[in-house]
Amino acid sequence: MISSIYFAFNYFITVKYRITNQLSFLSDVCISFDNDIDEFDVCRTVKSITERMNIYDYIEAPDKNSRTSKYSDLQLFRIVLLSNSDGDYKSTRKTAELCKYNIRYMYVSCGAKPTHMTISRFIKRLKPSVHKLFIDISKTIAKNLGIYFPILTLDGTKFEANANKNTHIWAKATKRYRLQAWKKACKLIIRTNKYFEKHGIDVRYSILKLPDFLYFLAISSKLQQFMLSLGIKPVDGRGHKKSEIQKLYEEYDELALKLFKYTIMFDMLDGRNSCSKTDVDASMLHMNYTDNFFMPINTINNYNCP
Repeated sequence: MISSIYFAFNYFITVKYRITNQLSFLSDVCISFDNDIDEFDVCRTVKSITERMNIYDYIEAPDKNSRTSKYSDLQLFRIVLLSNSDGDYKSTRKTAELCKYNIRYMYVSCGAKPTHMTISRFIKRLKPSVHKLFIDISKTIAKNLGIYFPILTLDGTKFEANANKNTHIWAKATKRYRLQAWKKACKLIIRTNKYFEKHGIDVRYSILKLPDFLYFLAISSKLQQFMLSLGIKPVDGRGHKKSEIQKLYEEYDELALKLFKYTIMFDMLDGRNSCSKTDVDASMLHMNYTDNFFMPINTINNYNCP
């Protein structure tokens, strides 16, 4: 009846006075958590898991001198879990704002609207148990989904790694540097053979042998013995001129160290294109967080599961 009267009144005003902007009235909106929240939304997972957890295994008792909150620990616990599970980083102010307007936060907290200071004080009580909390939640999810960890294989899943762009090893660059070291090694062996020939020492080293660090350490040790037998003492610093054999000895030591470093790098790479010195399982990835084609690509530190 009311809708018919409203339609007739609106039609009369429009036709009589030629008013094109029709009248409108705001009405109350009913929100249904069951219908308006997606079945597989993360907020449902948070609520389902916390219903089967003893949250006081992860929360420290509040300080006697601290302010008492009017919200339960379970409400705040769910809010903090959802905030950390829901996409990117959120400050406590942003989380408090979401509790007022976001239906998903209303759902897990049963309509609680804590201030950012209340959330901040609660997080301080959670900090000592964050690692244990993560492990227990992972086990709970795995148990519900029937996941068996020893044979788990995820293709393309990315995890945060203990690495950054300054700790990464690149296979192509390492091959190029090792090739340069090999060329330098061949020239150094030729210089050494000429020195031995000049001083009548019946020792020759082959440039056809693979110039690895063990080969160079052997040559370096032999040069040190020649220096001792000839009575040449190693010198260093200003005002002291190094002998030719000492220069050769130091160059062999430097090259042996470089070749040893490249050997370790190739062992860490294990046939891959890149890896990190601080996290051998990590490989360098480049991802774009924006839909804008002209925005630069951000570099993040992740590694792929096999």
